[in-house]
Amino acid sequence: MPGSAEYQLLAPEILLAAAGLALLLGGAIGRGMGNRESALVSIVSLALTAGLVLRVQSVIPPRHQILGGSFMLDGFSFFWKLLVLTATALVVLRSVRFLDEGN
Repeated sequence: MPGSAEYQLLAPEILLAAAGLALLLGGAIGRGMGNRESALVSIVSLALTAGLVLRVQSVIPPRHQILGGSFMLDGFSFFWKLLVLTATALVVLRSVRFLDEGN
């Protein structure tokens, strides 16, 4: 059973999953959000997640395993996390413009 310290190291992944679920629920309940509001929530969530990735990177040793060795936290994993978060933010920003032009 993972300890609370391991959950703290998983905070970026937990935040990103929670934000994604919140966006899905926000779209399913009531009238939902518009393109720009959804994009804003997405960008803020991605930025907060990137901040948490940098924070976790600064407080752990260079190579750290959690969850019984099935999850590795090292420079390579942090690089790819930040790269994917940046690429996702760029896609969200481009998609808003595309959706605005299409409507």
